[in-house]
Amino acid sequence: MHSPRISVIDRTRALARLHGRIRACTKCVDAGYLDRAQPIVAGSIRDRIAIIGQAPGEVELTTGKPFSGRAGAELRRWLVEAGIDEDHLPYRTSVTKCFPGKSPSGSGDR
Repeated sequence: MHSPRISVIDRTRALARLHGRIRACTKCVDAGYLDRAQPIVAGSIRDRIAIIGQAPGEVELTTGKPFSGRAGAELRRWLVEAGIDEDHLPYRTSVTKCFPGKSPSGSGDR
C-alpha cells in the first residue's frame, strides 16, 4: 500500500510552518537559560540531504546562518572535496536551535 504523495507546495508550506514555530519558541528563555531566543533555521524542502550539528555557535548567532563558523568552513571544505559546491549545500540544522551561551564556569559552551 502506497502512502499519498504530498506536493512540493504542501511540503514547502509545512516546512515554513515548522520554521515559524521554531522562531517563535521561548522555552530556553522561559527556563532561564537564555536572555533572548535567537533560533537559527534555514533550508529548503528540495534539499535531499540533511546535516545535523549539536548547536549553533557564536558566529552563527551573529550571521543567523547555520554552519557559518569554523566548523562550517571545515564542513564546506569536505563537501567540496566530495563534489558538492556552495550552490548545492544540503539542508543544515542543529539539534538545539539557539546558541546555548557560554558555560557559567567560563569554560566552553553550556
